[in-house]
Amino acid sequence: MNIRNACISGGTLWGYETFVDLDTCENLQDIVKMCITSAKELLRSIKLIDLNNTINIGDFHIHGYTFEDILMSDSDFVIYICNHC
Repeated sequence: MNIRNACISGGTLWGYETFVDLDTCENLQDIVKMCITSAKELLRSIKLIDLNNTINIGDFHIHGYTFEDILMSDSDFVIYICNHC
């Protein structure tokens, strides 16, 4: 398994962290989708439905790295996902 820590670095979800299996991803957007989907599932599970409904996966992105950069990174590399810029 090729696991990395992903952390949201902006907006309402600032600081949310989860692990992403890069072997199941094909591009940066897949990483974003896994992280935001995980956050939304948590919000639903704790009944924060209105907050969950305000989160749009399309608002988030990874910048500064290519997918290949992340694949080749050390196992302690943190992928930062933001919704600003």
